[in-house]
Amino acid sequence: GTFVVDTILPELNVSNNESSQNIVANLYPYNNAKEETTNPIEIYNNDTTAVITIKEKNFFADRTVITVNGDPVTNVIWSTSADVNTAEILFNENGDYNIAVKYTDVFDGSADSIEKAEYTASKSICVDKVAPVIEIALSGDKREYYNSDVIAFVSVKETKFRMHAFIAVMQASL
Repeated sequence: GTFVVDTILPELNVSNNESSQNIVANLYPYNNAKEETTNPIEIYNNDTTAVITIKEKNFFADRTVITVNGDPVTNVIWSTSADVNTAEILFNENGDYNIAVKYTDVFDGSADSIEKAEYTASKSICVDKVAPVIEIALSGDKREYYNSDVIAFVSVKETKFRMHAFIAVMQASL
């Protein structure tokens, strides 16, 4: 009979297509303790394509589970070049996306059992094609000159607003 010797472990990666590399920012989200995590969310202000690669000599697509926000992605088309197997998923709507990939490598451990090993990769992205809106309102009646204190009210509408990244510069002149 025929047998295959495969001693190389699969390598999984989730990245983004170079043509969509218009990253506005890497946002480090907070965990429940309000501490920044080490896994950034890449924020794109345009469409982006997630590129999933699995380097595996004996690749079987049916052993791969891809989820976006916990929901399985079933319409994945794989292409293969040498040992590199690639799939792409387009994200063209505003939203937060958690992409997770799991690949199960099956190998014969003995004549009586089949052993399995699972490998994973993940990435978080945000597509935010809506520009922030900043509004400023002043207390009191609307006029050009004031001879008393004026309070400025600043309103920012932004999907991924972070107070520590906001800088307000006030200028006054006589």
